[in-house]
Amino acid sequence: MITPSEAYIFLGDNQLVEQNEVMQTTLIWPPNTKSNWQLTSLKSHILLPKVQHNFLVETPKEIVIIPYIGDLQWVNPHNNLQLEENQSLRFYADAMTDYQVINPYNDEAVCFFTATLEKPFMNQAIEIHPIEVQKQLNTMMAINSQKNSWIGQFDGRAEGSITTKSLNHAVLAYVIDGVFEVQNRLLHAQDALLLTATNQVDFEALSNNALILFFEIETLV
Repeated sequence: MITPSEAYIFLGDNQLVEQNEVMQTTLIWPPNTKSNWQLTSLKSHILLPKVQHNFLVETPKEIVIIPYIGDLQWVNPHNNLQLEENQSLRFYADAMTDYQVINPYNDEAVCFFTATLEKPFMNQAIEIHPIEVQKQLNTMMAINSQKNSWIGQFDGRAEGSITTKSLNHAVLAYVIDGVFEVQNRLLHAQDALLLTATNQVDFEALSNNALILFFEIETLV
């Protein structure tokens, strides 16, 4: 079990990979890694061309979807929308409901992240947030209106930091592409770093066009 003030690295080579006939999924932050934290899973997915995948939500969840290579079509019982590569989607799902993601391309796979959070946000409206990182280089951009998760693209040797809302919160960093030094720890592409009980995380990009994702993790009461 992870104790306060620890740092733990989830090396990309050691992350569990699941695969079926239409999609490959990598478990960056495995489900139930720590049962009393708000973030219950963070996964990356590769969806094959012209196929769809169904996600079943067994308990009430807040869900974030972030396509980072290509666009996605997202469908639930009440909505059908196109989610672009430079956008994030945040929505609430009731227990025992499902939603679908569809790859609209004929020849290209789509890559995207899904994050699930145990404590749903109060506003159950669908939220689409712009995250055009190429237009705001060397800046962390909030993924949602709560400003508790961020994404950013950085030039080599560019530095940055994020600040949490509470010292009791943890931070999960994930390197999408490139190389970073985060809190004096070297991370390559697909590596993740968990930092507990911290209110500021400093980092430096060690390669050009390096892309990084951060989630602030609350402890559930």
